[in-house]
Amino acid sequence: MGHGLQSAQLAALTVAAYRNARRSGRSLTDTIRTIDEAVLAGFGGEACTTAVVAEVDTDTGQLQWISGGHPEPLLLRDGKLVKTLHVDPAPPLGLGHAADPTGAAGPPAVGTEQLQPGDRVLFHTDGVTEVRSPDGDFFGPERLVDLISRNPRRRPTHPRDDVPGRPGPARPPAGPAVR
Repeated sequence: MGHGLQSAQLAALTVAAYRNARRSGRSLTDTIRTIDEAVLAGFGGEACTTAVVAEVDTDTGQLQWISGGHPEPLLLRDGKLVKTLHVDPAPPLGLGHAADPTGAAGPPAVGTEQLQPGDRVLFHTDGVTEVRSPDGDFFGPERLVDLISRNPRRRPTHPRDDVPGRPGPARPPAGPAVR
């Protein structure tokens, strides 16, 4: 995606298209198509983005996802990497490939994984795993998993939770990742 104003606009448009599709109750395939169409219309094929769009059935623990050229999510169980969640990726979004499901690429592949209570699915960007140390070594998914595993109770917070003087807990209470 890059940096700068155009990247910020691209990110905002991508998130807005995703939220619109989600709130409209669209399927994962239609959500990817909606994002692809919005980015194509907004940037005329001059910009693209990658994404993983996923949903979990909280009654059954079944995860489904589609990748639009994004790094594969990582499945963690008991603090250990169980596997990467592979699905044949669709092209990056904004190039118009997902907008035409009857085209040569066809509809995007949907991955499925049965989660167990306590599993964590780690979605990440290549900006994390491909950063290099001063010696030129990649940070890599192994180090990312190690970092997450060494901090099992730390949960992401909403920025408003860190506002001084705001009532309420700074962090949500720790609990199982999947219920």
